Amino acid sequence: MSSPRESAYHIALEFEQTRARLDQLFLKTLNTSSIEQRDRSFIRSLVSGTTRHLLYLDWISARLYHGKFKKMLSKTKVILRLALYEICFMDSIPARATVNEYVKLARKKVGHRAAGMINGLLRTYLREAETLDPSKVIRDPLDRISVTYSFPLWLVKGWAAQWGAEEAERLCASLNQPPVFDLTIHEDRISAEQFKKRLNEAGIAWQPSRYFDNVISTQAIQQIMANGWLEEGLCSVQDESAVIPVRWLMPQQEDLVLDVCAAPGGKYMQILEREPQMTVAADSDIQRLKQVKANVQRRGLSGAYFVCADGRQLPFKPVFSKILLDAPCSGLGVIRKHPDIKWRRTLEEISGFSTLQQAILEEASEAVRPGGMLSYGTCTLDSLENEAVCATFEAAHSGQFERQPVPEELKPFEEDGRIHTYPHRQGTDGSFCTLYQKSGAST
Repeated sequence: MSSPRESAYHIALEFEQTRARLDQLFLKTLNTSSIEQRDRSFIRSLVSGTTRHLLYLDWISARLYHGKFKKMLSKTKVILRLALYEICFMDSIPARATVNEYVKLARKKVGHRAAGMINGLLRTYLREAETLDPSKVIRDPLDRISVTYSFPLWLVKGWAAQWGAEEAERLCASLNQPPVFDLTIHEDRISAEQFKKRLNEAGIAWQPSRYFDNVISTQAIQQIMANGWLEEGLCSVQDESAVIPVRWLMPQQEDLVLDVCAAPGGKYMQILEREPQMTVAADSDIQRLKQVKANVQRRGLSGAYFVCADGRQLPFKPVFSKILLDAPCSGLGVIRKHPDIKWRRTLEEISGFSTLQQAILEEASEAVRPGGMLSYGTCTLDSLENEAVCATFEAAHSGQFERQPVPEELKPFEEDGRIHTYPHRQGTDGSFCTLYQKSGAST
């Protein structure tokens, strides 16, 4: 059987070679083996942390290595990253024990020469760690931010251009923290007070949301899962920012509602909880849509309909009184939970997402009936996917769609008449949302 470190090595190596989604790599490895729960948590923490701090770890490695680090064998790089992450960030493990474990792993996976080199590099780091601080060595402020917080330089430059270097640094620092998970309490199944009482009785530490009574945050997600509360449908893992679009759209019982890009279904089920007359979930991915349907059935929610459809070619007439478009995006606002995103995205992809979002928003606008509401939102921070998409839409539909004011409940998130959430400001995921009303009398 593989040791936990060896399992982590295989996941990290596959990510290095393929840039596949970490969630998928975890599922493939951890769900098909007899690894104990404690070891699963260690593996996730180790690989996620190494990915989160990848550029910082490589910067250290390049200064320890007497050669061209870029040409180092991928297997050796991965082992060195994992070892340095344990030494730098996992204080509960004695450093010299970590060195010994990774030297053994290197000997098994790469060979004796690589093992000897890793042994030497790691022991050098233990002696010289204080001199390897990018904040004291790198003079260019954007390069320093990039290396210190492990964000691609193109992304740091873009955020600095948008908000300034100091704000960009605060954002990177916040996004680089391990996540605290938010839980949305499903009040159709259990009241918020009853759920919080269960948390206290189970000895689970939690914090109330500053904004929503039915949202709490906790680091004890494994305990929540072990109690079966997710399976029972009492709660779901959902960031505070994900509550906002449905709160603003405010579906009523008389509404006909369309969720254009419904998967994975968190916002769709928020809509169903409000019991509209009819709620349609549309998504282009049939397998993800089937999972949404299964989750809805498990929750016992009614009034749900499912249509597999491309958001750019919706098969609907303008009959919906309310439409939610949680658009496909770069996901840069959820890097805390998915640190691999910052290494899988490119500047060219951001432009591609913007074009896709504009096309889906245009198509969704055709399915809104006169007097109806259209919500556009993303889980990204990039203005090209947010304000620029809205500006193009508004210019093309001047006088046809009117932007709606932010309600009092959501004022803490308002910026320039729209909703913006930021990890370093509100402690939420990064997100964007705006709401339009279509001109004409409602029917």
